[in-house]
Amino acid sequence: MRQPPSSVTISRGQIITLSVTATGSLLHYQWFEQFPTDSAPHSVVNGTDTTTLTVGGNDTPSGTIYTCRVFNGCGSVTTSPTVLNIQ
Repeated sequence: MRQPPSSVTISRGQIITLSVTATGSLLHYQWFEQFPTDSAPHSVVNGTDTTTLTVGGNDTPSGTIYTCRVFNGCGSVTTSPTVLNIQ
């Protein structure tokens, strides 16, 4: 599986697309985000059963963490976290 980078730095207002590549059949993708002020586990990003996730903009706090769980009937694997840093 090809994973997104471990961290990425963008300017406030900039948009970036994270992507994951996996091989297998009938794959599904579930993206998660955790804001730096959250003490709870990652929240599911709704409507993201795709290999990419576009993040950033003016409302995303610096230090937000993203992961992607790739799964099918045989099992699942989760990417390492990507930290989004905003300047």
